[in-house]
Amino acid sequence: MNDTKRQGGGGGERRGLTYAEAGVDIDAGNRLVELIKPLVRATARAGANAEIGGFGGAFDLRRAGYTDPILGFSPSLPWDRSEKTWNIATTLTKLKATHTIKMGGEWRKNTDMLLQTQDAGGSRGRFIFNASGTGSPAEIASLTGLANSFAAFLLDWPNGVARDLKVIDEPGTKHWAIAGFVHDKWQARPNITVDLGLRWEYYNPLEGIEGKGTLANYDPATNTIRVAGYGSTTNAVNVEKRFKNWAPRTGVSWRLNDKSVVRAGYGASAIPFPDNRYAFTFPVKQNYQGTVPNGFQRAGTMAAGFPAPVLTQIPSDGVIPATGSLLNSTYDVIPPGLHEAMLHSWNVAFQRELPHAFAADIAYVGNRGVDLVMDLDTNASMIYGSGNVGRAQFAQFNRTGVSRTRTNLGKSQYHGLQMKLDRRFQNGLMITNSYTISRSMDYVQENGNMATPIDFEQSWSRSNFDRLHSYTLTTIYDLPFGPNKRWLADNVAGRIIGGWQISGLFIGQSGVPLNITGNNTLINTPGTTAYANANGEQKVLGGLGPGLLYFDPTVYSLPAANVQGNMKRNGGPEGPGFWEIDAALFKRFAIGASRYAEFRVDAFNVTNSVRWGNPGTGYSIATGNTFGQITGTAGSQRTLRFGGRIAF
Repeated sequence: MNDTKRQGGGGGERRGLTYAEAGVDIDAGNRLVELIKPLVRATARAGANAEIGGFGGAFDLRRAGYTDPILGFSPSLPWDRSEKTWNIATTLTKLKATHTIKMGGEWRKNTDMLLQTQDAGGSRGRFIFNASGTGSPAEIASLTGLANSFAAFLLDWPNGVARDLKVIDEPGTKHWAIAGFVHDKWQARPNITVDLGLRWEYYNPLEGIEGKGTLANYDPATNTIRVAGYGSTTNAVNVEKRFKNWAPRTGVSWRLNDKSVVRAGYGASAIPFPDNRYAFTFPVKQNYQGTVPNGFQRAGTMAAGFPAPVLTQIPSDGVIPATGSLLNSTYDVIPPGLHEAMLHSWNVAFQRELPHAFAADIAYVGNRGVDLVMDLDTNASMIYGSGNVGRAQFAQFNRTGVSRTRTNLGKSQYHGLQMKLDRRFQNGLMITNSYTISRSMDYVQENGNMATPIDFEQSWSRSNFDRLHSYTLTTIYDLPFGPNKRWLADNVAGRIIGGWQISGLFIGQSGVPLNITGNNTLINTPGTTAYANANGEQKVLGGLGPGLLYFDPTVYSLPAANVQGNMKRNGGPEGPGFWEIDAALFKRFAIGASRYAEFRVDAFNVTNSVRWGNPGTGYSIATGNTFGQITGTAGSQRTLRFGGRIAF
């Protein structure tokens, strides 16, 4: 095998090492593989298939540059997910004059379990091979060539050995909640209806499903990990109970005449904690990492397999100092005052009935999210260009790890104008048209991490999903053949081809905003995303596909060292729009008086068209870079799905 690489300096080309020059005998390697197969089968254990390739772990050759670097099993397996909800609700209704009064309550219990340990290759583990295991420091090519990486694999010389260790059987959270409400629908006048309501909700703080020892909270002030259920740390990691989730709601409907209605409304809603990764770090999650003094040493062998699992024992007070190998890991920080967010929504709408079974709607819709749960690295550097010195915990603890703090500092807002023109189902035809022009703003995507802890306003921008324009057309049409239809109502042909229904869906959307990033090394501010400079008007050139420029990259540049760029998060132009046509064909067959069968065909992306994804947005002027070029697609190829059902 020849591997040619361009070298720096004189600009000439140099032939890379062949297998033979790298000291690899292919035939000998093949014989070696046969010899080591019985040995590497020793890596197998319960739940791991040791017959395919003879390996119980996964083997990572990504550092060798292979396109598909995994031999063995996906590191995300085994994967076990379940969510259970128990719910009891009751409502009492009282009619009094022009008022319809409802009051009620609800009790709900939820467990959200996700077993998916994949930080270090999953429970099956992984062996990582790179070229340094068989290369020479004196020959740079041998440290980067594919031949030496593959040789390390054949010689059972892994540079890294890692494996996730199971600590608990059911990782995840549980909680219970109660709610109560009162609502009055008041017929103020024959053509005016007023709604007034108030809802209260309480969510018990999240706990680990298995209780004691299943959540862990990091304390930045003392650089310690505090395990739930031990010492002074409660099963809810000391999160306080909060009883202030009051959510008022009101609305009015004014019927101007028999064909026109005006509606307006406002409502507030509590947003409970949405994710199952809450306080789920060491020692609730543990793994084995083989360590070596340098990259040329062996981290273990496939023949020997993985060492027996050794779990860190939790002390009686549940306090573990984050020192030594624990110092710079990523930890969850759950403040005691963390609480549910609140979403305030409002709308004003006008609806008008039109001739020929049509109706038109136009509405302004808005909402505002406050106290949204947002991840913030509270150990990020807070001084541009300061490196690790600018981190809050560096001076006292020499800590450079991430303190992933759940905060209520998030916010969002949305404003949209929505228009609809619908034809209700009549004479076998229904049509729905909807168009929205809108703008959504936020700091981070839902439950995301603040990209610029040093400057929140640099992240206040268009949402990742924000599309200025969106249009949807749906149709349903009953073919006019067969019994009770216009044609072929009373013959055999009508019964065969009758009863078919076709439907279609068209979606057209403008693109999402692009996030033009800079060089994080140049800015030297750990924890903050670097952005590029925009030196003029941003231009969309419209090139679609590899080698073509979608936007003009010459408008951008990198700022000086230790300086943030003048762009904001999602401050670039919009990416390509997206569109799709879907269709469905449906037929119901009668089988006796009360039985029937259904058959349907669904087609997605009927035209099998290419819809391009977003271009590369990481600023670069390096040879072969894809900054400003689109190299991938959005959506899927044409897909057909067949289905059937019998009802009796």
